[in-house]
Amino acid sequence: MSKQTETEAKVAEIVKKQIGNTGIKQELFERISIQTVVCDGGENVLVVKVPKVILQGVHMSYGNVVKAIKQQFHDYFIMFIRSFEAERENGEAIKQGYSERESNWIANACFPYLLTGVRTDVYSINESVTNILLEARTAFSKAEMDIIGVVLSELLKKRCVVDVNHHTKN
Repeated sequence: MSKQTETEAKVAEIVKKQIGNTGIKQELFERISIQTVVCDGGENVLVVKVPKVILQGVHMSYGNVVKAIKQQFHDYFIMFIRSFEAERENGEAIKQGYSERESNWIANACFPYLLTGVRTDVYSINESVTNILLEARTAFSKAEMDIIGVVLSELLKKRCVVDVNHHTKN
């Protein structure tokens, strides 16, 4: 794994401080990486890719982690996803299929709200859209859901749209 950039090191330190002493090895924090996505509307998104064990800690202290990162990177929408590449043990990559990676990234990108459904609509041989449906009580604005859709489209290399599932009671 390559050396972390200054920004990645700053974010890793913030995450480490916010999730507390959980017994996670220091080397896993050194595997945190960042991908920046610029949306059509000019919004900047900081996609923080972390190993599964760190992601669990981030989810436990989600509000504090995002708030602390936004203090240093206030112009960015912050999103955490699982980094399968960072979970290598003894040089061996974690085995996962594309659908496992896709479902993990979709669920992570929509955190802290529940994913209630994923539906693919096929319009023609060359055109389809993956509809990612969230629980009705989501506090994401339409603009934030659009940003998440753009980022997932970039990460998954297919068109994604995020919206509220109006067919559930939650």
